Amino acid sequence: MIIAAEVKRDEQGYWTHPALVRSGCETSAELSYWLRTHKLQCFVMTMRDEAPEAFAAGFTDEAPDARGWIPEPPDDDGWFLGSVHDTGDGPVCYWFRHTTKILTPPHRVVVQPRERGKSQFPRSPAFLKHPLRKYCEK
Repeated sequence: MIIAAEVKRDEQGYWTHPALVRSGCETSAELSYWLRTHKLQCFVMTMRDEAPEAFAAGFTDEAPDARGWIPEPPDDDGWFLGSVHDTGDGPVCYWFRHTTKILTPPHRVVVQPRERGKSQFPRSPAFLKHPLRKYCEK
């Protein structure tokens, strides 16, 4: 069973759960399969929607980062941090929680930012373009 792990974000503010690092997931299909086999739900947040000021500030530096973003779980119902990683569209955060519901294919990771305001930036399936392995601590 995958459980919450101690979070030690790197100098750019990124971190990925050790179990997700070991999974070798590089596509959304692989991530969906991994989530399903471990009976996990995934909630995805984008820094541009959750912390637009920090998002804009992070892009003034030479290398964009997530240092100014402290993501909060969607609710208090068992969510734990899965990853804070960079994409071509900026940092994203994955929250995981266990589910007893049987997830049958096709199960997709759905980007559901909380309603804190509308983003001026377009959404895109950044996970497909940017493998997690590239952004994980070794």
